[in-house]
Amino acid sequence: VRSPTEVADDSENDVDKDAWPNVSLKKVILNLTVLASVQAGVMNGAVTLLQARTVVVEKDVAHQRQTAQETAQSLETLANEVKNMKVRIDELHDNRPAPEPARGSDGAPDPWADFLNRKKFDKALQQHGISTISPDPTFQNCPTHYPRDEERSGRQIDMAFKRQLHIAPLTFATDRRLAIGSDHALIFADIFVANGPCRTRWRNDSRARWVNGQLGDDVIVDEEDLIAIAKNSTKPRASAKYKDSDEVIAAIRTARSSNLASDWKRAHRLRRRHRKDWQQQRLSAILGGDWDQYRCLQNEKKRIRGWWGSLLADKSAEQLAAEIHDHLAEKMTSMEGHSKWDAELDDVIQSLGVSLPFTPFQLHEVCAELQGMKARSAVGPDQVGVHLLRAIVAHDTLADGLLGLINHIVARQELPASWEHSFLALLAKIPQPQRPADLRPICVSDWFALASFRRFA
Repeated sequence: VRSPTEVADDSENDVDKDAWPNVSLKKVILNLTVLASVQAGVMNGAVTLLQARTVVVEKDVAHQRQTAQETAQSLETLANEVKNMKVRIDELHDNRPAPEPARGSDGAPDPWADFLNRKKFDKALQQHGISTISPDPTFQNCPTHYPRDEERSGRQIDMAFKRQLHIAPLTFATDRRLAIGSDHALIFADIFVANGPCRTRWRNDSRARWVNGQLGDDVIVDEEDLIAIAKNSTKPRASAKYKDSDEVIAAIRTARSSNLASDWKRAHRLRRRHRKDWQQQRLSAILGGDWDQYRCLQNEKKRIRGWWGSLLADKSAEQLAAEIHDHLAEKMTSMEGHSKWDAELDDVIQSLGVSLPFTPFQLHEVCAELQGMKARSAVGPDQVGVHLLRAIVAHDTLADGLLGLINHIVARQELPASWEHSFLALLAKIPQPQRPADLRPICVSDWFALASFRRFA
């Protein structure tokens, strides 16, 4: 017999079992609702992102369309300019005068010079003083190139040029091509040289000079003794630029003799490596306190090459020198015609009286003035530099002679004859000078004169 309590518990269990399907269904519905909400949020975010991207794409398309229109306008403008340039070129070509036939040194026609004149190459060559060498009249119509194809005939296509040399007309040795294994004839000519090499030497050397050894116990009486010491005991320093080593020179000679591509590549590779090592050594020296290397590096960066090329565009060096001389003479010549200017100046100097007695200079005063001068500056025609004067002041025997010469010149006002000569240097006022007025003249005078009279400044 079951008790009432047990009967009640069984009834509750029956009720729970009947309610479980309803609870499970509600959970499923709730999960579906949450999932639908999440998916709706994701879809809204995707739609928003897609709208933003659409706006960006529309802006890009508009910008590209505008850029395409501007490009089309630029191309149209450029096409019109090209058409106008073609019209101008045709007009200039039609109005160009016919070139005169070139003549060689012996009066014979020079076909290569005629060809260069027609092609307007003569101006480019004349800027550098280069001219063609005409062949000997015997070989005027002789070919220099013999094609390996037997069906083709030979032609004269080789050219030769000269610059600052006296060369005889060219001679062709056509049979030599068989000995050297080439399809070109051997071309040679005689070079006429009078009294050694005829290259142009720059005689006015104004580079800074340095004492290259111990000074002797000479006696300084006048400026001629000082000039002799400068010529015998000083010289310019060697340039610090890169120079090929013996290994590089040997590699280049090997490549020239063999003419193989591998040897040339090796020589070029070797030169690049040596140059790179030299640059590293120079930088190391600069970091170590080598001011000379630092100044050389700065000069290389600041140096402008070929700024005088535009001055020689349509004239020779002699014509340019004459124009510069006339320009400077016009600046230095008075239009009033004072022919007695030197005499008047001497009278003015003589009329000036000396109110105070002259006090001779002391050696330490000369030394102090020399310390304020730059030893790397250019020297004048007497080749006396600041470094030499400093070495003489520090010398036991020569110092007294230099001091006595300075005091004699200043006290007596007897200027040495060498002080009347100086170098004239021309510097560019603008990056590309076109005329003599664009050049600034400077005077490179005597450092000994500057040291003697600097105390009066």
